[in-house]
Amino acid sequence: MHSLCGVGNGGGLYEELHEEPPRQSRQWDAVQDLDRFLSTFYKYYEEKGFASIVASHVTHLVALLFTIVFSFFLLVYVNWGAVLKCDSEETCREVSIFIQQPFATMTVLKVLSLCCFGLFMLFWCLNCYWSYHNLKEAHDISIYYRDRLKIPSDEALNALDWPEVLSLLIRQQDISPFCIVKEHLSALEITNIILREDNFLVALTNYHLLTAHLPPFIPARLMYTKSLLWNVRFCLFQWIFDSRSRIRPECINFPDRLSYRFRWMALWNLILLFPVLLFVTIYFFLRHAEDFRSNKSMPFKREFNSYAEWTFRELNELPHQFQRRLQKARKAAEEYVNSGWQSPAQDSVKRCVKYIAGSFLAVLVAIALWDETPLLFVKVFEKNLLWYLAVFGFLVALSHTHQDDSSADSSLLSTYLATMRVVQHTHYLPPSWRPTTDGVGRGGGFNLGLAKLHRSVRDSFCADFYNYRLAYLLEEIMGVILAPVILMIWLPASAPEITNFIKACKYETQALGDWCAFGHFDLRRHGNELYNAPPPYLQPLHASMNRAVGMAVEMEMSQSIGLQAGRERERERGRLSLSRAHERAVASELMSPLRPTEGYHLTSQLGKLEKSLLSFVLYYRLPPPHRTCTSLFPAAAAARHDDDDLMVQSMVASAAAASDTLYSDENEPTLAP
Repeated sequence: MHSLCGVGNGGGLYEELHEEPPRQSRQWDAVQDLDRFLSTFYKYYEEKGFASIVASHVTHLVALLFTIVFSFFLLVYVNWGAVLKCDSEETCREVSIFIQQPFATMTVLKVLSLCCFGLFMLFWCLNCYWSYHNLKEAHDISIYYRDRLKIPSDEALNALDWPEVLSLLIRQQDISPFCIVKEHLSALEITNIILREDNFLVALTNYHLLTAHLPPFIPARLMYTKSLLWNVRFCLFQWIFDSRSRIRPECINFPDRLSYRFRWMALWNLILLFPVLLFVTIYFFLRHAEDFRSNKSMPFKREFNSYAEWTFRELNELPHQFQRRLQKARKAAEEYVNSGWQSPAQDSVKRCVKYIAGSFLAVLVAIALWDETPLLFVKVFEKNLLWYLAVFGFLVALSHTHQDDSSADSSLLSTYLATMRVVQHTHYLPPSWRPTTDGVGRGGGFNLGLAKLHRSVRDSFCADFYNYRLAYLLEEIMGVILAPVILMIWLPASAPEITNFIKACKYETQALGDWCAFGHFDLRRHGNELYNAPPPYLQPLHASMNRAVGMAVEMEMSQSIGLQAGRERERERGRLSLSRAHERAVASELMSPLRPTEGYHLTSQLGKLEKSLLSFVLYYRLPPPHRTCTSLFPAAAAARHDDDDLMVQSMVASAAAASDTLYSDENEPTLAP
């Protein structure tokens, strides 16, 4: 039975792992909590060693304590009334910046500040407790890495990729088992254990279940802010799993209990709204103010939001894998946003504004280099020159354009290629994007309609996934404010769909607990026929699902070549974007309500399972039966190690013989989009 790596005759980390060691050499090194052990094991690799883990925890505690103490000092001990009234050198000299006895007279602000300070210090103490236990576990794991896996140092660990480390761990399970409930572990099983919660969250995002009941005026990305996502994970995953990592039947059979948990968390969020909002606002200000000051264009730099990350992330994709792929996607997304036709008039206006504001800014900088005193005391229209220095710097950053090169290619082919590069790295191609791949290079008026469609899709991509950094920070604050309302009203309405989905998408194992069935890569039960999965007579799917997806595709295809004026009217009426329209069309048909029936199985949307399967097989360099034919079945069976699969058994011999050629240096496998 093959466990992880490619088959070869050269030995080393990529040799066959199916040979069982002699029974007399086996030792027992069992762990009590397998989930905790494997999660800590992976976290140690992700952080690249014990020294890095210690540094991250210590710096986190120091920064958190500084933020709490410094914020309390600013709110209580600084005389802001006198400081803000200072408008000349004479009055500023007489100002007493600090309050000598701040608690002599108690005000509402001071009482709230004291309460928040006490809560934050309690939170810091809890962080110290958690950090102590995490460091203790990391120390034990470092000994395991050194003594069991024979990785002597953090430098040696940095030279290894995760499949190599996982190969050593699987071999160690055969020599000195750390898991006593199952004799052999595969890469797929270990990954599903580590990502037990994340796979469910990826599947829920794939079905848009968390955002199905949101009103049109609340964008879907707001549900995935850090505050709301933490509440969802706490209410859901800290409740449905028991001590053996099995899903409790009472949790998925009674959705009212999940609704009750959401409403209970809404009450707690409402009680703690002021301190949490205060802390988040102060933290964002202290964290990003200097970046925004030193780099004026930083607030308008785009980045992927959390909604994009959970939409693009694949099943069984570990965080470090995803971040590498997302880093490549950022470069492609920046090129995509700047692709296509740009208005020369708009660029001319930007250059003019930038020149005028830059001229004023140059004069103010020259004055500051000679003597900074005039910046403070020389006033123009009741504002000193320092204020104008900040304003003109902001205008220069705002008028900065990336389209200074007038010779940039803005053809439809260039825009199409930029779109495909985004698809290549994000592995995301919704139906609303597909019309942009048709008609490239055709002449006549159709090109104008296609150009408008490209621009509409690009605007939708930026609005949903690729936001300005300043907008991203403001939405994080809005997530804290709206968390009580969303948890009280709209998330409880999604509880029946969420529990029914988990019931239908649950995969049970005898010894390792339950995890998301999509992560098991069973194409016969959960594959999509449009992505080379089994035909319908082998896989009885929900007929309504196929109808809904087809209706959504036809609707978006028919509306995609509409006039720009029609789209402008839709924007004025506040309608949803293309991707959000697809989301609601599918969700309204599929999930209202979703009732799993015996013999019927869910399929992933947009080929999520099939794309994840290919990425998993290529990343872990599994035995290559999938290279010998075009079907996805051998790849899925290789990932799951189905020894009873006749199709795989017939290919193992030929795959082993061809492995040296398939996995030679010049034929190194790469990740497919």
